[in-house]
Amino acid sequence: GKSNLKIVHNYLNNISGYHHDIRDINLTFSDLYSNVLVNPREMVKIYDFYLDFLTKQQQAWHRIFIDNQSSPPVEHQKGDKRFLSDEWRKTPFFNFIEQSYLLTEKFAQQVVDEAELDDKNRRKLDFYVGQYMDAFSPANFLLTNPEALKLAVETKGGSLWNGFTNLVKDIEKGR
Repeated sequence: GKSNLKIVHNYLNNISGYHHDIRDINLTFSDLYSNVLVNPREMVKIYDFYLDFLTKQQQAWHRIFIDNQSSPPVEHQKGDKRFLSDEWRKTPFFNFIEQSYLLTEKFAQQVVDEAELDDKNRRKLDFYVGQYMDAFSPANFLLTNPEALKLAVETKGGSLWNGFTNLVKDIEKGR
């Protein structure tokens, strides 16, 4: 009831800003895509990055599921605390999710860093790609986060309830 009205109210109050943001995001990514489409060298360069990504992902798969090694082929960025818990490496499934995400993040950053763009668009693309990568981190989702699952079991669902309650409070405050 009240939370739904707050969401609608906030959306309507900020609609012009949302549309501006969406337009800017689309234009920024369109600039990258058009450069890639008209410049075959750019397309080949990104394709090479992608092949490297696939090779490293297959190596991670082999290392984790065949060789039973939990040592990470991809290191975390300095200051990144999302995957510090040993829970990510205890289970091959979560270890592979972590490594796949980190490889994808590295691939996306490599495209941003190496694409032929002017500085302004590169900074914007870097920001947007970073936002998307952070939003889709497996640490943000219950079923792909072993720490959250462990805490949910330990608290008999209390941590999930607390998180939901905090979400409702944030929505009511307009955040």
